[in-house]
Amino acid sequence: MLRIQSSFFICRVCVIRSLENDRSLSVIDAWKKFTILDCVKHVGIAYAEIKKSTLNACWKAVWPDVAERANPPILLEQEYSQIIELAHSLGGEGFEDLSEADIIEIMADKEICEDDLIDMVNITSENESDNETVADGYAHNPFTAKVVREGLEQGRKLVNYFQQNDPHLDQALRFQRNMNECLNEYEELYNVLTKNKSQSLITNFISMSRRNEINSNRSTTETASNEIILSSDESEIIQTRKRRRPVVESDSDSSVDENTLNL
Repeated sequence: MLRIQSSFFICRVCVIRSLENDRSLSVIDAWKKFTILDCVKHVGIAYAEIKKSTLNACWKAVWPDVAERANPPILLEQEYSQIIELAHSLGGEGFEDLSEADIIEIMADKEICEDDLIDMVNITSENESDNETVADGYAHNPFTAKVVREGLEQGRKLVNYFQQNDPHLDQALRFQRNMNECLNEYEELYNVLTKNKSQSLITNFISMSRRNEINSNRSTTETASNEIILSSDESEIIQTRKRRRPVVESDSDSSVDENTLNL
């Protein structure tokens, strides 16, 4: 620290000597005019030019308790008094006899042991599992168009209820206007959800066209196979033609029949 102060002191003296108005003076004459009072003044100026961080660094190596901290402790007397007043106003066990010592004991830093670390990890894991459970529940119960529609219906019913029962018409109309502004976002969301539900994806059209093409090819194949089976069956079937005899009536036949009858 003395070395730093001496360097500032020499710099200050050199600056004064260089800024001497009387250039006719020699170095010896200038030093003769430099009195003890001037020396004390320049020592004070040199000490004032030392930065606070430099001074703390010097004293920290010699006397750590004297060095000022980078983050000095904040005086919390006013905050403590406000906390105590609030606790006394609430009353009850643990609040009526609350004192500043109790607050300091609660706020005092404690060394964390292994058990505390394990408890902190367990609490964190439980919170993560709870968040996952909430996320899973939201995934199983999505915010669908049906849910939005039911909410919009409930909002409209609430508006109608106040319009029918509130004797102050201005208040009812103001409530209706505010409620409609709040429901506009959900109406837009409902329109988007219903629009997305009604529109089919292009992949559905592609799969449908492929399905129709496959069905048409299948029907063509079945028709061709049926024709082949029919042609093969017709080749195996042999149609037999029956001979028809013409019936001719003659006199001889009639005579024979009569003789037969007579017998």
